[in-house]
Amino acid sequence: METVKQDIPKKAVRALRARLHVVKKHLEPIFEKPLNEIYSKLPLSERYELEVLLTYSLNTLYYIYLRTQGSDPNNHDVMKELVRKRIYFIKSI
Repeated sequence: METVKQDIPKKAVRALRARLHVVKKHLEPIFEKPLNEIYSKLPLSERYELEVLLTYSLNTLYYIYLRTQGSDPNNHDVMKELVRKRIYFIKSI
């Protein structure tokens, strides 16, 4: 029974690592060049979307970090930010 309890966190950690790897792959093209260089080539509406998506991604990663540390992110300011950014993102569509 004890090994079953230990296997669950290991599976969760492996799944988290796999998902973070996917996030990293999606963000790599953005971070290959200086952000101001990327911004200068985008129209204003796409700059706005990029900023919202980047801040949402960072807040999501911080949410995950809090969870891995045993904190409840639902009672943290990061949840307010995630909701706020989600609203911005929905408005921009």
